[in-house]
Amino acid sequence: MLLRSRFEFSAAHQLTRHPGACRRMHGHNYQLEVSVGGPVDRDTGMVMDFFELERLVRDRVLQPLDHVCLNEVIEYPTAENIARWSWRQLAPVLTGLAEIAVYEMPTCAVIYRGEDER
Repeated sequence: MLLRSRFEFSAAHQLTRHPGACRRMHGHNYQLEVSVGGPVDRDTGMVMDFFELERLVRDRVLQPLDHVCLNEVIEYPTAENIARWSWRQLAPVLTGLAEIAVYEMPTCAVIYRGEDER
């Protein structure tokens, strides 16, 4: 089964190699979706507790990224690199991590499934 939770954070970034407006410093209200796969535990009836997932995402991803200049945390912070960075923060502590989605805008997202980690 796949469990998914959505989070929000706001941050600025500058993509100096971008040919358009994103070359300048600007900000986004990002949405981050974290998906965890696994069997449903017979005792709890859950893949994982939503509160535990929220705690891990808050501590390892949201606190470092919310209301900062992402260039100070992530080298060249495209949505793709934000997703990859978030995966690397969560994978060591989140068994069954299946997918990270980063939305820069409500209609534009990248999906990362750990392809570069294998």
